[in-house]
Amino acid sequence: MDAIAASAAPDSSRVRGRLSAIMRDDRIEVLDVHDESMRRVRIETSVEFRSLSRVLAEDPGVPIDQPRDLERVFWDVALEPVDAFLDEPRAQLDEPKSGAITECPTCLGNGEAPCDKCGGTTRVNCESCRGHGAIPDKRGSSSICKFCQGQKFQPCRACKVGTLPCKPCNKTGRAYTVQRLIVKWHTRKESRVVAEAPPEVSVQGVGVVAERVVRNEQGALASEHLAELDAPLRAAVDALLAEHPAPEQSKIKTQTLIVERAPVIAVRFRSRGKEQRAWLVGDALEPVGLEPSVPMSTYALIAAVLLIGAAAALLASMRHGAG
Repeated sequence: MDAIAASAAPDSSRVRGRLSAIMRDDRIEVLDVHDESMRRVRIETSVEFRSLSRVLAEDPGVPIDQPRDLERVFWDVALEPVDAFLDEPRAQLDEPKSGAITECPTCLGNGEAPCDKCGGTTRVNCESCRGHGAIPDKRGSSSICKFCQGQKFQPCRACKVGTLPCKPCNKTGRAYTVQRLIVKWHTRKESRVVAEAPPEVSVQGVGVVAERVVRNEQGALASEHLAELDAPLRAAVDALLAEHPAPEQSKIKTQTLIVERAPVIAVRFRSRGKEQRAWLVGDALEPVGLEPSVPMSTYALIAAVLLIGAAAALLASMRHGAG
């Protein structure tokens, strides 16, 4: 497809007409014109992350009929996001038929769990100064907290050692759990500039010239779309695909290739005997770097003649006075 290939040669007649209008010179001479457009490729990758863990559940007290292990059907379970409008939608499934007595996920089999008051640090914020180390008075100043001596903390009264007996497993280290499958969806965006616009030009009006799905959920690359790219674009796309593979425990749902272009035309021309170089940017060919040589208006010409005449008369009177 032409839109994905290299930029077409600039239309010299259109460029000349635009310059002629800007410079107000019907005799303008275009000496050289070539394309310096900025081009960029973007790869948007829709990735699905999956993880499996065990969570506490209520023991039914009876054998499970036809147990189900989610690990065997890890990628086969279909789940829809709870809120598809989030930046990173997610969904989860607790499989009741995967229930078993396993290591307690709360204490990791130790029978002791981190204290929920101090988080295992054995200290909490001072109750007197609320963790500030000082207590303000009515005069607007403050004094060191006498309870914690300015240390801001006090020993945790709930545990004293940072742990408490694990309640879910009753200190046994074993508990009834089921498998929980968590699915997250995320879209990664990577880009690479194929051709930089000239540093003098502030690139505006970047437009998408092509958008193609280059990899589907089955993992196959759409070779027919990649074949449409010219050599510089194809090299940039191959580099992006190689640099950003799917992370572990994830699967690429789709990869979309987006080609963007900001039209920039470099032109060298001669107007009223003066050679200039400039850029025409965007579809409207907005000028950058021009020094317009605008012809003098009638009123400006009359004013210039009068000024010259007045200067000549002044000079004559000064010579006459000197004589």
